[in-house]
Amino acid sequence: MDRVAIKSLGLISSLGNSEDEILANLDSKIYSGEKQLNYQNVLDGKKTRRMNRFAKLFTNAIQYCVSNSGETLPPDDTGIIANVVYGQINTVLDYGVAVCEEKPELVSPTAFANTVSNAIIGHAAMYFGFKGSSTLLMSSNSVLYSANLIKKEAAKYILACGVEEYCDPVFEYAAQKYHAPLYGEGAVAILLSGQDKSDYGFILGGAQTGLGYSPFLSACKEESALFKKLIQKTLAAAKVTAADIDCVIFGSDRLTGLRGSEEDAVNSIFDNTVKHIYIKDAVGEILGAASAFSVATAATCIRAGKYRRILVSNIEATGTLEAFVIGQA
Repeated sequence: MDRVAIKSLGLISSLGNSEDEILANLDSKIYSGEKQLNYQNVLDGKKTRRMNRFAKLFTNAIQYCVSNSGETLPPDDTGIIANVVYGQINTVLDYGVAVCEEKPELVSPTAFANTVSNAIIGHAAMYFGFKGSSTLLMSSNSVLYSANLIKKEAAKYILACGVEEYCDPVFEYAAQKYHAPLYGEGAVAILLSGQDKSDYGFILGGAQTGLGYSPFLSACKEESALFKKLIQKTLAAAKVTAADIDCVIFGSDRLTGLRGSEEDAVNSIFDNTVKHIYIKDAVGEILGAASAFSVATAATCIRAGKYRRILVSNIEATGTLEAFVIGQA
């Protein structure tokens, strides 16, 4: 299997919560530091009593995706792979305050359970009854990892997800450091399968490399050669050439210092007819959800007929650089 089909999407973001909203706002929206996002809660209240807001945000994105797919997903052969960076930090902070400053004997056991990093996987898997390959990744590449599971036939369907929740101390720290809002909230779910038909296109290939440092914790260096090598490796993995690409979704933000290096690499490979989309200028740096959201944005554009093949780039908090080609075969 050389390609993986994108079958459906579920989105909660400052750019919009539907494909139509994403397309309408993509070229004009500038991120302004939105905090807790508004979205329609479509979950069964009886089944979510033990979920915190973070888990509900995550599970709603999956529900959107599952509902939009129109497919009956086999519980034993459907998995959830999620990516986060700071995850349910709000629950951890609240729990710490309750234990240290209030009455620890009154703290709910449910609150403790929700401080565990992979609690959201358990919540979502139990809510939907999915028993396939599932795990939580910390600042890694959930989309490429999920695509590889599909290629290995480890599951018939994988929901490749990413989520980050607004946290006031974290967001305020970044805003003060960069003198502008940087971090954003968002949740994304992408349904992947090995099927041979998809209006959203396919993951035709992907690759990754590393900076060797975190762009959020260290001073960024000139990295155009590394970006160029990654793009060339990605095109080769997808079995396409630069001439086959008509849009690039950039992975760099405008604040941390890698935008110039990525632009130099892109401009050295592609001609000036290729559309540039700076996705993080529109939604902020949504960290664990960034890669999946960029891929979902590309798939939305493919389905709408705006582009045929899109190079998608992302930069993880750990310094991992990743890229994909999304499009029709």
